Amino acid sequence: MDYYQREKLGAPLADQMTFRVQKRLAIFIRTVALTEGRDPAQLIRRMLHEACQEIGYDPDAF
Repeated sequence: MDYYQREKLGAPLADQMTFRVQKRLAIFIRTVALTEGRDPAQLIRRMLHEACQEIGYDPDAF
């Protein structure tokens, strides 16, 4: 099952975080989101999950 299908079945989105990024990174994220047909927030969540799993985060632990 891909990330976006799992996201619909997983924990509810109950918290919000706001952060600043460099302009080049913001443009990159928006461009990738457009090419994938996704919202930039969905793409950021996927990328953040992937990066955190590399350093030990387990999304199924709770």
